[in-house]
This record gives sequence, C-alpha cells and structure tokens, in this order.
Amino acid sequence: MFKIEMLQAAWGDCLWIEYGNRDKPKRILIDGGITATYKLLKKRILKLPAEERHFELFVITHVDADHIEGAIKLLGRIQELNVTFGDIWFNGYEHLQGVDDDKLGGIYGEFLSALMKSRNLTWNKAFDDGKAVVVPDNGALPVKHLADGLKITLLSPTRETLKNLIPAWNAEIEKNKLTENKDVEAVLAVLEQRSALRPEVFIDDRLGEREIDVESLADSYFDEDAAEANGSSIAFLMEYDDAEDNKKKSCLLTGDAFPSLLTASLKRLISGDQTKIELDLLKVSHHGSKNNTSKELLKLLNCRNFLFSSSGQKFKHPNAETVARVLVNARGENMPQLYFNYVSEFNKMWNNTDLINGDYPYQAQYINEADDSLVIDL
Repeated sequence: MFKIEMLQAAWGDCLWIEYGNRDKPKRILIDGGITATYKLLKKRILKLPAEERHFELFVITHVDADHIEGAIKLLGRIQELNVTFGDIWFNGYEHLQGVDDDKLGGIYGEFLSALMKSRNLTWNKAFDDGKAVVVPDNGALPVKHLADGLKITLLSPTRETLKNLIPAWNAEIEKNKLTENKDVEAVLAVLEQRSALRPEVFIDDRLGEREIDVESLADSYFDEDAAEANGSSIAFLMEYDDAEDNKKKSCLLTGDAFPSLLTASLKRLISGDQTKIELDLLKVSHHGSKNNTSKELLKLLNCRNFLFSSSGQKFKHPNAETVARVLVNARGENMPQLYFNYVSEFNKMWNNTDLINGDYPYQAQYINEADDSLVIDL
C-alpha cells in the first residue's frame, strides 16, 4: 500500500503519506501548510489511536509561510497530541553555511529552529546526525532509507541555493526586529490568530469557460523561478517496493524547487540506455507556478499522476501554462491524471469535455466539496 493525501492548505502544501501494511501503515508528513492547516492536521492526527501517532519522517521543505506556519503550530503542540517523529528534515540558518546559532536568520526559520531546540526534537539525524539536507556538487546523490524498505533520494537543494538564501533570511530578521529571545509560546499565540480555516475563494465563471489552446500555452516563454527560499526547497525521489501488489511505487516530491536543480539531479540518476525516470506520481512544484515546471524537466519523466496543491488564492495557481506543459509532454504515455485539492477559478477550466477528449487527452480529479483532503492511492 502506498497513498498520498493532499490536505487543503490554501495556497500551500501539506502532504500526508502512508505506506506498507494497510492495517498498520508507516507515515510521513511533508510540510504543514498555512496556520489554518494545523486544524486539519490536528483533526487528522486525533483520528489515530494514541499509540499510532508516529511519523517516520517530517520534512519541512523550506521557510515560506505556506509550508512552515502549520509545521510550527504542530511542533508546538506535539505533547498534547502525543505525536512523535523519527526524524525531522529542515534546513535552519546554521545549515546554510555552517555558521553559529547566534547569527541572524529568517523569521519563520528562526521560530521553527528555536521550537525544535526547546522540544529537543530529532533534527536532520539522517544527515550526519544534524548537518544540512543538501545535494553535493559531485558524486552520488544522498540516499536515505526508512522503515519497511522505503528509499529516498535527495534532489534539492544544493549548497549554492542554500547560501543564496542567507541575505534574504537576514533581511527578514532585521525587518521584523527579531531578537535572540524567541518566546515560542508567544509565537504560537500569534499564529493561532492567523488565517481562516477555509478562506473564501472567489469564482469567475467566465474563466472556466474560456477557450484553452493547450499547445500554445505549453510553448509559451519559460522564465525560471529565482526566489531564494524556493531554491532552498528540499525535494526528493521516493521509492517503495509494495509487497501487497508486487509493484514498485515511485514519487517525485518537489516542494517549491527550481526545475533546473531537479533536472540536473535526475540526470545524475540516469544511466546506460535509460532516457527517462519512471514515476507513478509528481507533486508539481510551487503549486503549479509557470516558473517551476519546465519542458526539460517533464521530458525526463514518464509519469501518469500529477498533483496540484493550491486553492488559487493569493498567487492564482496553478498557472495554465504548467498544466498545458504537463499534458503535452505526457502525450503518448499512460493517460495523464490531474489531481486538484480545491475547485477554483484557476483549475476548473480543465474539467472540460472538449479538452479532456481533445488532442492531449487526460482525466481531471477534483476534491469532493465535503472533504478536507484528496487521497491518491497508488
């Protein structure tokens, strides 16, 4: 058994993964979404018997608020939830260049670092017991193994993209006048007041009816993302030999990573006559931003299932250019399956019979209105 659950995280990410024995699965959590996402996470965790509230791994991909706010809330309440983690992967300021803890750092990153230290949580244990989660410039990509044979190959970030984050991290600290005396409970109280659980999404029905030229959108000019925080995203290939159906499952989980970094790392994995990476699932980077999924990346993948995590709020994701690139580059493979964990004005145009049965056929799956998450069972 291997399944991924996309929780509704507004414009952010929060992925709940279960694998192994269906009756007693292992669990992995990736990101915590915005502050309001914590309510969904709490509800999901409390459904588990107390003795099963353990995650093999919690990955906090990077310091952007839509990935880290809910993580701060969760780690601040782990004792009352009786939840534990085998390891937590997160790059704090000391990991950016190996400097001392008394240096300045990004506000959310500093809050999370202080929180993990105050709770004595296991932090980057898999990387030489606390060093940076980073891809080396040369040699083999880092490979880590979790319980029951799950394999993780790190693809991002690099040392360069971690170092590039330092000026932006410092600037945010100065802007917010954060001192070294970080009151964790005060931070949690502030986060408690942020964001509504289900912020309203305004729908313009005319957008859903507009004509879409898939090929033209896919061929539109590509300008890669340059945001320092996104470049520091932890991204990895996850592989699992599923004994229940005697099949290998593989997923590419990207955070908000740069496509050039993912492409370069994936090319390091290709050998011999191999021309593509076989994937069951791609969590599309940066919520489907047109700046984070290139044709070059997609041409390296033989993939059927594509996950888009976004309500469309704030940044209007997913961009139509990204969806079009996915459809054009998946043509000739198994019919692409598009998964959306919201219905919004920025994704509902793909629920169109003419497009679905057109030159680039696909299927579109949307979350049920009454649900808080969308489950993909591979």
